[in-house]
Amino acid sequence: MPDVTVQLPGLLSHCTGDRNPVTVEADNLRATLDTLVTDYPLLRPHLFDDSGAQRQHVLILFNDENLRWFEDPAAVPVEEGAKLTILQLVSGG
Repeated sequence: MPDVTVQLPGLLSHCTGDRNPVTVEADNLRATLDTLVTDYPLLRPHLFDDSGAQRQHVLILFNDENLRWFEDPAAVPVEEGAKLTILQLVSGG
């Protein structure tokens, strides 16, 4: 299976034992996300709500494309060298 490099915001590095970036092996985008939160379970509540939906103030980019643009992440193949970037958005007034 290909390796996917996952870059996290510094505030979430504690969820991965201060490793950043981390690498996960997966053959599609959905499996990449599932493996990430399985390997690093402290990330799950920061990225997804209780129903499994991506949190509103989290931006996940797969090779620089917004995860929300993909209709079916399980159908998106992963190739060696793929990159997942996670950003926490800030809002307010």
